[in-house]
Amino acid sequence: MITNKATAYSGIYPHSVPPRIIPFHFEEHIRAGSLVQVICVVGEGDSPIDIRWTLHGEEVRPKLGIFTQRVGERTSILSIDRVGSEHRGSYTCLASNHAGQTNHTETLWVNGMLSIGCYGNNAPNNTASNKP
Repeated sequence: MITNKATAYSGIYPHSVPPRIIPFHFEEHIRAGSLVQVICVVGEGDSPIDIRWTLHGEEVRPKLGIFTQRVGERTSILSIDRVGSEHRGSYTCLASNHAGQTNHTETLWVNGMLSIGCYGNNAPNNTASNKP
């Protein structure tokens, strides 16, 4: 989902360009323990551009094992080295400048392994999705 909202500032800069995010997507089948990376690229918009990430509306913090890295003026990478069920949810990239703001949200689903019925070396394992 992409939202683009011009702010009151756009009247101050009559030829200003608000940011536009190029849509990104998570892979569909992500296994627990694997690396996840997505890139938020602002395809157009006047400088300077502020780029931030949120998870469920809260700013992403390294404490949860979620890292962001700015690459140049228009790109930010969100990275999770060992994804787990605690990382699933709606991630939003927010971009803003003096002309407006926009965001793009995608949902991360994480698949995990469940043991069924018995324990030990012969226990069957099934992949189960944490999707509702």
